[in-house]
Amino acid sequence: CCVYVGDRQSDVEAARNAGAIPLKVEGPHGLEDAVNAILS
Repeated sequence: CCVYVGDRQSDVEAARNAGAIPLKVEGPHGLEDAVNAILS
């Protein structure tokens, strides 16, 4: 399983096209929450 974290809609689309699970964040302040979501 692969998770791709990005802050743009194009990142989400690229992740889906690559077969990854997209996880959209709202800039750098959302990265910690994204990592915690992946690890839980």
